[in-house]
Amino acid sequence: FLIAGHDTTSNTLTATLYYLARYPDVQNKLRTEILEVMNSPQVLTNPTFEELKQMKYLNMVIKESMRIMTTAVAVERISTNPFQLTNSIYLPSSTPVYLLMWQVHKQSKHFPDPKLFNPERFRDPSSPESKNWLPFLQGPRACNNFYNTL
Repeated sequence: FLIAGHDTTSNTLTATLYYLARYPDVQNKLRTEILEVMNSPQVLTNPTFEELKQMKYLNMVIKESMRIMTTAVAVERISTNPFQLTNSIYLPSSTPVYLLMWQVHKQSKHFPDPKLFNPERFRDPSSPESKNWLPFLQGPRACNNFYNTL
């Protein structure tokens, strides 16, 4: 799973740098947080894992970048049991089912004003936006490398 994360990591970093360049207010707020957490070092060094855990705004910025520029466009699963959808469509077992992550993260019912880059939407971990953020999926079929990425 380390190799599988190569493209997604580089795409996430590229998207995050793009949004930081496009939104200087977000960039300044993030810079302030980093300097505060790292006690304004004279020479910028790599943050420790403990320091990274304290950088809440950094986490919010990365999540918002991943929401807008979703790295996995779709996820395929196979239905293990027959299933009746709410619109009367029947799925027999062994049917491929695709979850379009790009579409989930762009729906205004899940993310108000979805085209707007707004890291603040992830301030509250129990908010609907936080619960609908699914680039790694959730549950037993979630991405193995989730905790190594954020």
